[in-house]
Formats: sequence, C-alpha cells, structure tokens
Amino acid sequence: MIRNTSPVGWVPLLAYKVLKEGSLLPFILSGIFVAVPIMFGCVWLDTWYYGADNLVVTGYNFLEMNLLHGLSKYFGIDSWYKYLLDGYP
Repeated sequence: MIRNTSPVGWVPLLAYKVLKEGSLLPFILSGIFVAVPIMFGCVWLDTWYYGADNLVVTGYNFLEMNLLHGLSKYFGIDSWYKYLLDGYP
C-alpha cells in the first residue's frame, strides 16, 4: 500500500488544505469512497498472494518485525561495500 513513513509529509499539506480552503468534506468523502476500498483491496490481495491464514497488513507486519521483534537492530551493521556488492547485482 504505502510505506509507514511516507504520509508524514502529507499531514501539513492536508492541514493547510482543510484549514485554509475548507475542504474537509471532500477529504472525508474521498477517504470513504477511494482510500478505504483501496486499503481493503490491498489487504485482500496480499493475503491471497501469500496464501496466509490471517490477514496480511503490510504496515503492521513492518512494525511488528522491526519494533516488536527488534530486527531493525541488524540493519546497517555490515560494511558499506556488502550492501553494494550483494544488493546491486
């Protein structure tokens, strides 16, 4: 769907649009009729693709693995050229 940190920059833009232009109702309607069906579709597609028994919510899985299980502590511990040699090809 979207990376968890991506909407951070949208909050000030949304606040400006809602407060200065008074577009709260169009924002709510687009959230209901566009964003919610897309999110349900993405969750269904991920769940179907991975053949999971439970719903696959990408944002929650990211937070669970990196924060709750602490796997983010392993990112960046290798030398810089390992990422270049292993990741680039």
